[in-house]
Amino acid sequence: MQANPKTLAQLVTSVYQFRIPEFQRPFAWTQEYVEQLWNDLSEAYAEFVSKGSPPEGEDYFLGPIVIANERDTRGRIIGHVVDGQQRLTSLHALLWLMLQRLAGRDSEKTRDAKEEIKRLVLTAASETTLQVAREDQANFRCLREGRQQDETTLFGQCVKYLAQQLAQWPVVAELANFFYYLENQVNFVLVESDSYSSAWTLFIGLNGKGRALNPADLIKAFVCGRSEDGRAMADIWNDKILPLGNDSTSAILDITRMTTGEVGSEAKLFRTFSRGWDSHKLSAAVLASAAHTYQYCWHASLEKIPDLGNGRRSLRGLRELDRRDHTTAILAVAEKCGQSAAFRRHVLHALESFQLWMAIRGKHGKERPFTALANAVYSELDSGRDALRRLKDQLARLAPPESEVRQAIENAAYPGRIMKFIVREYEEGMRGEVEIADVQFEHMAPKTPTEYWSNVVGTHDQIFYGRIVNNIGNIVPLDAATNIAGYNYDWPTKCKLYQENVPNWTVANIARENPDAWTPEKISKRASQIADWAVRQRWNLQEALNNLA
Repeated sequence: MQANPKTLAQLVTSVYQFRIPEFQRPFAWTQEYVEQLWNDLSEAYAEFVSKGSPPEGEDYFLGPIVIANERDTRGRIIGHVVDGQQRLTSLHALLWLMLQRLAGRDSEKTRDAKEEIKRLVLTAASETTLQVAREDQANFRCLREGRQQDETTLFGQCVKYLAQQLAQWPVVAELANFFYYLENQVNFVLVESDSYSSAWTLFIGLNGKGRALNPADLIKAFVCGRSEDGRAMADIWNDKILPLGNDSTSAILDITRMTTGEVGSEAKLFRTFSRGWDSHKLSAAVLASAAHTYQYCWHASLEKIPDLGNGRRSLRGLRELDRRDHTTAILAVAEKCGQSAAFRRHVLHALESFQLWMAIRGKHGKERPFTALANAVYSELDSGRDALRRLKDQLARLAPPESEVRQAIENAAYPGRIMKFIVREYEEGMRGEVEIADVQFEHMAPKTPTEYWSNVVGTHDQIFYGRIVNNIGNIVPLDAATNIAGYNYDWPTKCKLYQENVPNWTVANIARENPDAWTPEKISKRASQIADWAVRQRWNLQEALNNLA
């Protein structure tokens, strides 16, 4: 890898052709960014001229360009643009527009400028020195041929804006001087690598003035470059990986872990992935199917997952808990036994129960054992039943004791995320497995003490008071309007409000069963009831594991 300062002229001629790889998005700069680039360059040129040009003039630095070089079948160096697509594409558009604007001008300076521009934008074989992203190629041909752009695209809007600016240039012949300024005074740092693997270590923090890439994008370039049909592989990527958005790298990391057995991190992902691909542990088919399973795990609408049935509640719960160390196991079960097996109710319920137990006890994720399990299921086992048995044994071995989980739920306090999840699930369970959304969380004994409630709780110490009223036994889900209306009123007033406004909610039952008072003892009793329900009914891990295999 090497990094060297380059003028625009030196940059453009440093390789036979720059290419925007398949992993890159189409041109993404809005007019705001193009306008900023134009203003930077035109203002720098004006300052350059005001200082009398060289040697008093100053160069203008336009950031780093990162490329991965390879030779084509004719031995010519092709620079695949890892970072700098937006700037390179915009500057090439500007050069082509300058060439067209200077057409018909026959002074010696303009003739020389036109020949020099052609040298920068065309190879000796009359190919463009920049091959833009696939989606921008039709527009780029229109630009080269002087035809109308598709102005519904960002690239078309870029060309339109730059053309408007050049049309306002007061003296056309002066464009030649502006061009020579761009060619010789605008500088970059060209970072050249012999492989995408080396470029991987640079691009996350080296985005210049462009739009940041997702780490998965470099893997796409690697895969497309090593597939017989790169275009077909790019289409698979666009269909299966890109819809995952910011999760695309996590998905590839989990797929790589499953197939290779290496835990690794995102920083080492490219190297791990490339080894797996070259050793045929990874393939296009596995990427496509496992990415589809990942989409079902974390992104797809629950209504669109086939045959989910009674597993819906557990998958919804897993998503809300958002503990993802088990994802490799789901991917492996899906690859070994089929997707429907991975999303069976018993599988999802066992995983949800396990993750709830781990979360309420504050346990860290278990990526390493889950990766080992997933790789064994994927590469060693022949039987789907064996896969589920291994998963059962893993969950039983890693889970904390039931007594600790029960105690942790009893002690759970507002505003804990897991506490809120349990309280909402308890509400839904008590009301017949309904699903509620857009709720707030009500402190029946209010969070802010009043004289009335301080006397009920038995303390004027705010810390001790908070410890009592923030306990899970005092928290109920409630609609926003009733929550606001309840304010800090005394218990008889709140009882009446709950029964009138939300007669079918759990809080109304509490009011009916406790009309006289709501005390710390009753809060503690309800916390115990919720804990019993959680570990004996909703997330009974032992029962879930027995049903698993």
